[in-house]
Amino acid sequence: MKKFILLLALGVVAYSCSEEGTDLDQNETNAFLESVDPKATPSAALDDSSLGMYHGFIATLDSDFNAKIWINAGNDGKFNATAKSIDGEKYSFFSHEADMAGTQFTFKGVAGTFTFDISDLGNPIVSDVTINGKDGISHVYKEFSSQRGVVSLGNYVDDGDAAFTGVWNLISDGSPHPAGAGEIITESFVLSPSGNPFTDTTIETFDFACFGQTGIPGLILLNAGVQNEIWLFDQSSVWGPATATYDLGVSSSARDFNNIGYDSFSNQNAGGTAGCFITESQGTWSWNGRTGTVSFPGDVPLPVLTCTDPISFSADTGGTITNYRNDENVTRVVTTADGSPMSLYFTSFNTESCCDFLTIYDGADATATEIGTYSGGDLFQQQIDGTGDSLTLVFTSDFSVTEEGWTAEVCGVAPPPLVCDEDFVDSGGTTGDYGLNEDTTTTFTAPLGQVVLATFQAFNIESEWDYMRVYDGATEDPATEVTTIGGATTVTANGNSGFTGTSLQGESFQSSGASLTFVFESDDLFTEPGWEICIQYVTAATVAEKGAKDASAIDAPFIMEEVEPMTFNK
Repeated sequence: MKKFILLLALGVVAYSCSEEGTDLDQNETNAFLESVDPKATPSAALDDSSLGMYHGFIATLDSDFNAKIWINAGNDGKFNATAKSIDGEKYSFFSHEADMAGTQFTFKGVAGTFTFDISDLGNPIVSDVTINGKDGISHVYKEFSSQRGVVSLGNYVDDGDAAFTGVWNLISDGSPHPAGAGEIITESFVLSPSGNPFTDTTIETFDFACFGQTGIPGLILLNAGVQNEIWLFDQSSVWGPATATYDLGVSSSARDFNNIGYDSFSNQNAGGTAGCFITESQGTWSWNGRTGTVSFPGDVPLPVLTCTDPISFSADTGGTITNYRNDENVTRVVTTADGSPMSLYFTSFNTESCCDFLTIYDGADATATEIGTYSGGDLFQQQIDGTGDSLTLVFTSDFSVTEEGWTAEVCGVAPPPLVCDEDFVDSGGTTGDYGLNEDTTTTFTAPLGQVVLATFQAFNIESEWDYMRVYDGATEDPATEVTTIGGATTVTANGNSGFTGTSLQGESFQSSGASLTFVFESDDLFTEPGWEICIQYVTAATVAEKGAKDASAIDAPFIMEEVEPMTFNK
């Protein structure tokens, strides 16, 4: 057990009782408008000096204002500071030459003032804080050229008393975490509802079953748009008259078997069993007969779609069960039904980084403004927002090496599925495998004046041992055997021939006449999930007018068509 220490030396703060505003002349106004760049690299020449960059938080004692603060103490020869709140409020401060006394500086701006003392490199002190006429507090840590600070702004609330609420912030001085990513949490800071600050800089180690870590310190990893993590479990502290216990868990990498991400989890379930358990809150606490939750809305979770129940779809031609193909050039258009801006959130993304590219355009076709071109893992857990109701996705792959592709989420209701005149599935149905030693022939014949369009919504048979042959006619005639369908060609191996493996996944074929015949043969050893083929009886002009249909995987919630727009209701 350790104590929450009131007014600890690290970043100790005194308070200002002034309710007056700050008057600036024109030169001072121009100076404070020059904000600190949070991404500015601390000068290596100042690593051993008290001058340089500092990072932490600044808040009013009533918890009405809570912000990250970056203080530039001569890092580039200037003395200024920038504070940015959870709500996006941004305040600038500067220190005039007349306000400098050795290693103590008075910073002021339109929103308020504070004093900064860096006479002790290991104990920077921010004092006399006033923000918008209210007394405040700030804790900061020195940054170094190879070690940057990290801050997550949070708040807590009592489960049964909404008025019992306040600031709960986490700070790291940038010390690397032994897990191999992220930083060690240096300080947990809490403001009571009455404005009493409690600072805890002794974080207990804990075992973290969720990611198989044992005896680790608290971790914070904030990488905007890529990954956000907070691991801080099994903590207990003396907070005023009682002991507080708390657990904080946030993760953008904890995902379920459907690849759905969660922004909060716990280290044990309600029965006390260790493991990785999804929860509804990012943190829980107990103190003096009260219980409540903690949330960190400013940094985590990663951007997600605003609708309550987004739908997932497999955007690449391989669906969710196989890779996309070589030599692809595929266009997708997604559109909202109500004219609201279209957004896509990529739950997975993996293409050959050198050579297979997804280009996204902000409009209904590829003549619209290009948003960007992506490959490798560029779009994993990234959101793309359009300015209008449509986004166009153009994917190209080269002649070799394919990957899993991608899946994405959109807001709205999926368009109706492909309407099939007949649903041709293997003997195992949509949930089981086909059987051993099968030898079946199936023929589909369209009504007078129409042809057969077969769309392979799913195709997965034992590669080079089980085969499907397709004949452009009513019989198994070698003269009418189809040897190429889209990017797939027949192969000959182990005494048999035909389409095999997953080669027909996402492909379509239209007969030249009224009939189309399928012959399937399996051997006596292994089976696979098989196939689902949508059979449509269409006029011969259908494919020429619309383009071949490119189906998604069998487990995808709906089917997409190349080029032809998809509509979503938000």
